[in-house]
Amino acid sequence: MTGRSPFRICFISGASEMGGVEHSTLYLAENLDRTQWSPVVVCPAEGMLSARCRERGIQVVVTPIPVMRDVGLRLGNRIFTNPLALLINVVLFFPAARRLARCLQDIKPDLVCTKELLAQFYGGLAARWVGVPCVWHIQDYINPSRGLGLYPRVLSLGARMLASQVITDGKVIADQFHPQIYPSARVSVVYNGVDTNEFSPFIDRQSVRAEFNIASDELLVGCVGRFTISKGQSILIRAMDAIYHDYPHVRLLLVGSPLFSEAYYETELRKLVAQLNLQAHVIFAGYRTDLAQVLAALDVYVFPSIAKDTSPLALISAMASGKPVVTTKIPGIEELFSDNGNSAALFVSPNDASALANALRDLAGNSELRFRLGHLARTKAITEFSIEHFVNQCQRIFLKALGD
Repeated sequence: MTGRSPFRICFISGASEMGGVEHSTLYLAENLDRTQWSPVVVCPAEGMLSARCRERGIQVVVTPIPVMRDVGLRLGNRIFTNPLALLINVVLFFPAARRLARCLQDIKPDLVCTKELLAQFYGGLAARWVGVPCVWHIQDYINPSRGLGLYPRVLSLGARMLASQVITDGKVIADQFHPQIYPSARVSVVYNGVDTNEFSPFIDRQSVRAEFNIASDELLVGCVGRFTISKGQSILIRAMDAIYHDYPHVRLLLVGSPLFSEAYYETELRKLVAQLNLQAHVIFAGYRTDLAQVLAALDVYVFPSIAKDTSPLALISAMASGKPVVTTKIPGIEELFSDNGNSAALFVSPNDASALANALRDLAGNSELRFRLGHLARTKAITEFSIEHFVNQCQRIFLKALGD
């Protein structure tokens, strides 16, 4: 272990705009023990992440790297590996690692922590070239069948060569590592955490409701997330269609926006709302930076994802805000509630608008159930998903990496 403290830790972000991974990076860098750690966040371009870091007094270094391509090719509801994008990424990989290595030579970190999947590899290689231990922080679940089923083996081999320790935000990701290739003792599950004071039941709920003309007697259902097929917003809209005749006081607030390649999906969602004549019941709020106020305005939070997901920050933030949660029963989400029989949330099958509608009916007609689930969610967030718990676990793993 290096002898100086605070240790200089460099977070390598694969993106510049704010998503779940970037919020996690910001939360972690901001809340590290500054007597022990001096954080630097490396971004591939100026964006919201670099701006937020600077606002919070976190050092930022912008190092432009070649833009990697998304290797996922969607055909209908199935995703395949795009061989052309894969080839382009292979060509861009080493220039990205070389440029990042030069950046690390200037920063002189004691430890590197890579964020996002491609950054694990080119960031890990850059760290190795400059002789600095690297921790992979993996928060993206990739279907193991991708790449002809080779993905888990490639992931394990990459970690063996490049990562001193691996942090995953879900057991479903940790289980992808082959223990014969990468030791299980070096893989730790650390669920995401949020500030339970920032996200709490005591935040004023009226500002956002007033903005969208939500009356006090209307039940506001909300969903926060990127607009993409896997997040299941279309299923939630169809569930609303099934209940609004019986519960005309229920309205839906959709918060989020698509990435450039997924702009078509928001268009499809808006068309679906028009086709179902739900314009008076569904609100598209766009991307918001006032998430605590948005969640405070809600009466029910829905997480309708149809694909595997791991400790999503929006869901955990809703729990900390004391909101009753309806979520799909998918790996990565189930494990968040597995210790208490799922009593802190209502679970429905993924891609099942009818089951989701029934769960919403149960909550719409039962204020006591809403209060009980919200209280259980808040308690669970405080005890298991606080920012303090998240940061303390990560810091222990960082120290392990320094001692390897």
